[in-house]
Amino acid sequence: MFTSKNEKNNWIWWIVTGAALLGYGILTYRLFYNQCVHVDDYPVFVSDMKAYMQTAMGQESGYSFPYPIFFWCIRLFMVFLPVEAATALVTCLLNMGSVALVLYYVHVDIALWNKQRTGRQQDARGENYETWIKGLWFLLVFSIFFVSMLYAPKGIYLPGMDHKYLGVFTANPYHNATYLATRPFSIVAFYLFLRIWDHYEETIGRKEGLCFSVALLLTTMTKPSFTLVFGMAAAIVLLAGLLRSKGKNLKQTALFVLCFVPTILDLLYQFRGVFQGVSDTGEEAGMGIGLFSAWSLYCHNIPLAVVLALAFPGLYLVLNLKRLWKDKAFGFTWLLMGCAFFTLGFLYEKGERFDDLNFSW
Repeated sequence: MFTSKNEKNNWIWWIVTGAALLGYGILTYRLFYNQCVHVDDYPVFVSDMKAYMQTAMGQESGYSFPYPIFFWCIRLFMVFLPVEAATALVTCLLNMGSVALVLYYVHVDIALWNKQRTGRQQDARGENYETWIKGLWFLLVFSIFFVSMLYAPKGIYLPGMDHKYLGVFTANPYHNATYLATRPFSIVAFYLFLRIWDHYEETIGRKEGLCFSVALLLTTMTKPSFTLVFGMAAAIVLLAGLLRSKGKNLKQTALFVLCFVPTILDLLYQFRGVFQGVSDTGEEAGMGIGLFSAWSLYCHNIPLAVVLALAFPGLYLVLNLKRLWKDKAFGFTWLLMGCAFFTLGFLYEKGERFDDLNFSW
């Protein structure tokens, strides 16, 4: 049946990966479905599903969602499913897409690393690296989609951490389906940006530029939180490149910026109410600036929250500090982290949306 041992191992690999992805999907679908059918069962199934389902059905939810893709997908599945099942399934599928995409991109990165290590002439998607490496990154990828934060045992609260979940935030905010829904698009946008950034001063391929522009627009139309942080980080690196070249790469920088134009236009549409000073209901609106103003609603010990959130990545940074300046992807990741900390720590929406923490990622 198999022409070689390598082919057999590849088939086993894909079967195991598919089974793990399916198991993850079943597990998360059950969670999301329970959130949809137990919308008032607080605090067992805390979520925003009620407002999402009301919006998908065209009912008044009390919230404004000017990013339609998630709701378009729900309405599509509502043709043959109840709204609860449709909402849970859309959230599950998009979340599973995030896992599959990270598996793919890590696979490509490790294949490139192995090619450089061994000097073998192989494609970036090649399979010529050790089984134990494949098993390790398989476990790591699935692990990061279960990782939350460091919590104290049940009934024990750390100083100033009376809201364990929202007080510390989490890498996997399972209460907020639109955060989960935008991740597959943001993952693609992130990796395509890194690829273009690596050579944009020489050339930008039309295909990769278009794909990046579409991916970024899709993530913005699903939820803009990532785009705000990502755009800030991208602006910093492109401006730094422009200054470093003393303006010589102005044309190429401008061509790169053109890829962001559709997303910028969509952001202006989404946030038109934020900067008007008055909401649709006549209440105070607008963007405010203050030190931990909105974050402090959920956490009274922000330094401890930051330590809990960054304990592991912070240690990894200390042990690999030299890479911060030499490895573009590694450095840009931490720039994203810094921009995210800035937006959460200093920006907030005034009025009734003050406690929504909409400038967080």
